[in-house]
Amino acid sequence: MEDCGIIPWACLTAAILWTASTITLKIGVKEMDAFVAAGFRISTSAILLSFITFPRGRKGILQFKENGLRSIILAATAGILTYGVAAVCYVKAIQLIGAGRTVLLTTTAPLFVLPFSVFILKEKPTFYTIAGIFLCVGGIYLVLV
Repeated sequence: MEDCGIIPWACLTAAILWTASTITLKIGVKEMDAFVAAGFRISTSAILLSFITFPRGRKGILQFKENGLRSIILAATAGILTYGVAAVCYVKAIQLIGAGRTVLLTTTAPLFVLPFSVFILKEKPTFYTIAGIFLCVGGIYLVLV
């Protein structure tokens, strides 16, 4: 890990941009249907990322043969769940309970992922993973109380 200096800056930048986007989303979707808002949000991101990705000059960006049909189906399913179902729920939650609480509740995602990674992916949780779960739960409790 030679470039360890860039990781904290990238994380801080991501956190600041995520905050700015959540606040902007909260302001913009007050009177908008959650499905419409999620559709605009995801479509705009897809178009922007496509403009960034395609001019990079790599042949076969999607690489269907190298990835295989199973991987493509799993990626498409994850996209539907993440950007179809979860994005609408995220927008609706921001509308109903506010940006602050919604973001805090979305930090519970690792709590749900851990059992799946242990039982389905056969990953072994470490001491730090378990400690992180307790810290996550404790932090959410402290903020929401």
